[in-house]
Amino acid sequence: QGVFDFYEIIENKLVLYFNEFAKNAIKTIKLDLKSEIQGKFLAPANCSYLYYNDEFKDWKKGEKIIIR
Repeated sequence: QGVFDFYEIIENKLVLYFNEFAKNAIKTIKLDLKSEIQGKFLAPANCSYLYYNDEFKDWKKGEKIIIR
């Protein structure tokens, strides 16, 4: 659908790549996921940055999820 340009799965992380990203742009990415176990989980913090400028990272706290 052209939402992102490339992706990688590294260990348990999904890495998305964008060739261009306008300042203050918001991207909505819908994932169709399947749970395998029940429980309460807290995702690790996540960040975004320009590929060759990782000293300028924008961090967000991890989200909580409950799987029943």
